[in-house]
Amino acid sequence: MAKPATHVADAYRGGGFMTVSADAGNHGVRAGGSPVMRGNRINRNGGNAVYVHDGGRGAIEDNDLTGNGLGPWRIDPDCEPDVARARNKEE
Repeated sequence: MAKPATHVADAYRGGGFMTVSADAGNHGVRAGGSPVMRGNRINRNGGNAVYVHDGGRGAIEDNDLTGNGLGPWRIDPDCEPDVARARNKEE
């Protein structure tokens, strides 16, 4: 079973770098969060690399999101229009 999301909604504003691997759980963006996630590696987790839900939004760019058990993304339909994705490595 996948570990629960680590929410980066407020703690991860303005970019930066992080490496998350080996079943650390996915990284979520939820209500009120609008982070810029750029240049990260989120690999080999049991769930999705990035989970956007409950009105989350933001920009997710230039990340390595490979090798995650449930794929690179889970974005709830209500969040899709507010999430910018560009140049992410997904396979």
